[in-house]
Amino acid sequence: MASAPAAFYSSASPTARFMELSKHRSCGMAWISGPCKRLEWGNQEPIWTLSQYALRARPSKRIEILARPKPNHLMESLQPRESFIFSCGRESSIGRIQLAALHGSPSERLEQLARPKRLSMEFEEARPSYVHGCGCSTPINQVNRETLTCHPSARVQSLAYPKKIHPDYRIDREVETYVTPAAIRARGSPRLEQLACPRTRDNLLFFSLGRPEEVIRPVSSAACNSTANPRTQELAKHKIVSKRYLPARDSAWPVSPGARSAAASPRTQELCKPISRSQRHHCRGGGV
Repeated sequence: MASAPAAFYSSASPTARFMELSKHRSCGMAWISGPCKRLEWGNQEPIWTLSQYALRARPSKRIEILARPKPNHLMESLQPRESFIFSCGRESSIGRIQLAALHGSPSERLEQLARPKRLSMEFEEARPSYVHGCGCSTPINQVNRETLTCHPSARVQSLAYPKKIHPDYRIDREVETYVTPAAIRARGSPRLEQLACPRTRDNLLFFSLGRPEEVIRPVSSAACNSTANPRTQELAKHKIVSKRYLPARDSAWPVSPGARSAAASPRTQELCKPISRSQRHHCRGGGV
């Protein structure tokens, strides 16, 4: 049963459809008409060839509107424009005025709003001014006649009185104190003179500076003639260096004659020989 399909396939011949599908796929009309031309990047030619109908066709209005480039408002704002420089150094761009605005005439309402605000006749007259210490001046307002002739009420008069000082308030005392003539001519009693004298100390703690080798405090004769006991003498000795202390060794030291005349043993000479290693290409398998 297994040999029947093999015999069937070996005896059957391929159909025309199988032969058509077994062929490689063609690249379209461009390969039939001729070899494809070489593409060059950067030019305005399309990759696909356009038909004659597409070249003669006219776009609609909608397509023309969509084909327009989008305006770049940022570039318009970056264009160089005339600028006005203030006194502080800051610049302000000057906008261009349209011709219609230059030749146009304002309405009566605009002319009325453009007029400056006028003050009353009392303010238009020259008024005296008060000049401060910094140089700035402040105008002094004039008082009306009705205000000069009016009489204030009792409440206004009570509020106009200055604030009174507290009866228990005392003015700050001056720093300097004046001595009365009686205190200047007064004489102290013997007790006051005794208390005014400086105190004399028996134990003199401070002495006049003398020579540097002199002691600050005086040494008594008994202390000079005294003899120290053995314990005091032992404590007075300086600290001794340990017996096992070794000073720093010099970087260069002399070699002893025994070391110079010494001869190495055969074992030492054998150990001093370098190890001889064979070359890599002489080793077994070194040529691999």
